[in-house]
Formats: sequence, structure tokens, C-alpha cells
Amino acid sequence: MKKLTFQLSLAMLVTCSTMSITPQSASAQVDMSLLTEVAKSCQKDAASSDYFQQMGFKDQQVKFLIGDDESVNVCIRARYPHSLVQSKFLWLASTGEIISGYPASVAVSQMAQSVNKYVYNSDLLDCIASQNPSDDRCISSIGARAISDNELPWNNFIYVCPSCFIAYNDVSSEEKVRASFIQWFVNLDKPTRRKIISILSNNDKAANNRDEMLTAANRAVDKYNEIREKVAREEQARRRREVIGD
Repeated sequence: MKKLTFQLSLAMLVTCSTMSITPQSASAQVDMSLLTEVAKSCQKDAASSDYFQQMGFKDQQVKFLIGDDESVNVCIRARYPHSLVQSKFLWLASTGEIISGYPASVAVSQMAQSVNKYVYNSDLLDCIASQNPSDDRCISSIGARAISDNELPWNNFIYVCPSCFIAYNDVSSEEKVRASFIQWFVNLDKPTRRKIISILSNNDKAANNRDEMLTAANRAVDKYNEIREKVAREEQARRRREVIGD
């Protein structure tokens, strides 16, 4: 298994080198360097009981979450768009936490993944202006599920930010998370506020960028599986040759 994982990592690096000199349209392109990094971390964590136990999961839950190819796919689908946001907006890393253990950069990336131009509107600014986390506009724009969903096993937090999962469980209130986000936002300087809104805006450019990011995440999973299946076929062919001495 370790050998196959190493071969897969090597194959992805080779693919990365090839794609870097092969022109592609921006919308179709998968960042292979990023995918290689994400896939390597997902292969490690999706098979690690320690990884899930640090979040307080019990043995039976860990057995449910751990290990197969689909677990790695779920992890990649969660981590790739998050990592894409972080790589495109490096300044997000320095924006602090909305609550202890919960980086604001994660909140922004999760919100960016949860909204699109058909359902997202200017409510975010109205919500922040009202500073009322129970306001319907806050529920729809910041979203109960966008940055505080803790369902199993399709929760981005367990693959993107274990400390966020723990932090949300400690707070145990969607309204408090929304209130913390609002307070974090109003304490930012105005240039940084404008940058945040540019990511989460309802204008066509921002909405299309979010849609393309989610499309890229699905394509990244497809690319990973394509390479994984190719490596598996090549390994099977090698073993056959060894059996017949070819």
C-alpha cells in the first residue's frame, strides 16, 4: 500500500511537470502542485485514527470515517477549494481568528464554497451593518451551515480544520459563531473589509470565481482518481509480468 501511494505521488508530480508546459484554459486547469500536496495529506489523514481521535470521535465513529478511496476523495473535495482560496488570497492567513481555534481564513473559504450568484446577495453587508446575528439576513448570508456545520461525515471541518470542529463544539451555538464573525469583520481595517467583500460579493465576477473554484475542486478529484487508476493498472501489469517472467 505504501509503495502504491509513493507511486501515485510520483505519478502526480510527473503529471504536474507535464501540465505546466501544456497550455490549458484557465477554467479547465487543475493546479497539480496544489493537488499533489492536498492528495498526499489526505492519503495520510484519511487513514489515521489519531487524526480523527484528536477531534473527540469515538472508536465506532473512527471506523466509519477512516480509510477507503472515497474517504480520500471527500477529503480532497474539501481541502482542495480551501487550499485554493488560501493560495489565491495569502493575506487571509494574517486576519486572526473569529473564535479561539477557528481561523477567520477558514470561515471565509467555507463561505466562499457555500454560496453562488443565484442564492447570495447583499445581505452580508446588511447583516454586518445590523450587527444582529439572529437577523434573517445574517442566517442567510453568513449561513448556519456555511461556517458551523458539524454533521458526519460530509463535513469540511474534519478535513480542513480540526481545531475549528473542536471550537464550534465548544461554543455549541450557530448564533455565537455568526456573532463572532460579525465582530471579527468590524474590527478589520477598511481595506481588508473591502477585500473580504470582494471574495464574498454577489457581483458576477466574484460569483463566477466561486463557481469556477467549486468546478475546479470536482475536476481535481477526477484528476486524482484518473491518476490513481492509471497507477493501479500499471502496478497490476508489472505484477503480471513478474509472474510470467517477462
